[in-house]
Amino acid sequence: MARTEVAPASQTALKRNAGLFLATCLIIANVIGSGIYTTPGFLARDLGSPFAVLGIWIIGAVLAFAGALSYSELGAMFPEAGGEYVYLREAFGSIFGFLTGWASFIAGFSAPIGAATIGFAAYLSHFFPSLGPENIFPSAFCSSRLSADGRAYCALGSLTCAHHRNASRRATSSVTHCD
Repeated sequence: MARTEVAPASQTALKRNAGLFLATCLIIANVIGSGIYTTPGFLARDLGSPFAVLGIWIIGAVLAFAGALSYSELGAMFPEAGGEYVYLREAFGSIFGFLTGWASFIAGFSAPIGAATIGFAAYLSHFFPSLGPENIFPSAFCSSRLSADGRAYCALGSLTCAHHRNASRRATSSVTHCD
């Protein structure tokens, strides 16, 4: 059997087309997320003082800013695509880079999407009582709360799929509300 030569893989790089404004909007959306719509009521109930609520938000902002400074320093030290994977791979080896990818997928992306979906379902049920969890899809196998969250998740997923083009423009306008 004759051996065939395999051409070396060409080095490809991601196109850098996100500017400072888009990057800032994406970071704000990731840090604040849907929590701004769901947590103030819980904080006000648990803390009792508006000054304590503001203090908690200020502490969170300071911690988020410290994290942003850390990531900007790491990004300058390792200017390649991959984020946390690259940082941990360089510091501790490839297994930790791999594990942080899965941890980010489960805890960093999937859990916040689920939390946003639950919040969206709660708001949806409040404004449209006929679409509340007790009225749609009651089943012995699926709790009514789960079905309401599932409807909200499907609605958000459908909107995402329908508007996947021009994502950077839409991401910017969704944060700044100036489309």
